[in-house]
Amino acid sequence: QTRYIVLRGESNGSGVGGNAGFVIDRLTEAIKIHRNRIDPPPETLVKDKGMIYGIGKRDENILTILKVEALLKREF
Repeated sequence: QTRYIVLRGESNGSGVGGNAGFVIDRLTEAIKIHRNRIDPPPETLVKDKGMIYGIGKRDENILTILKVEALLKREF
């Protein structure tokens, strides 16, 4: 079964606005993480730092949180 993620954005001067949809293979879980559980990206990720918002912590797991604006601007 095909699944989609739809991001609804507002133009905030970054050049990104409107909606964007992504086709995904599967979604195992959608979660909320409080801001105080998100650290800035480490210096070892300098190359990808523009795409990474931060590193989230949840229980024993570490999660990479992407910047939606940067993801939508990227050319594949």
